[in-house]
Amino acid sequence: MTEPTMPLEPAAPAAPTPEPVATVEHVPDTRERQAGPAPFAVALGVACLAVAGLALAADLGGTRFDLGAYGPVFAVGAGAVLIVLGLLGLRREHR
Repeated sequence: MTEPTMPLEPAAPAAPTPEPVATVEHVPDTRERQAGPAPFAVALGVACLAVAGLALAADLGGTRFDLGAYGPVFAVGAGAVLIVLGLLGLRREHR
């Protein structure tokens, strides 16, 4: 006696092959680094030392600084310094 044969099932469809992904090559950073301290950090340090010197002189010497008269001058001077530093930073050649 022969066994009945069953029809073959169709093969499962093959999984789609993934599309190739574009690879990004690493480009090394070739910019030159600035030697020495950053100019803004130096200017900020000098400003802090000036304020500390004024505070020390006022505390030890009994000198009083009238901030009502000289405060706006200091504020405008600090703003002018920041503007000049910003303009110098814009004019600086970036490599």
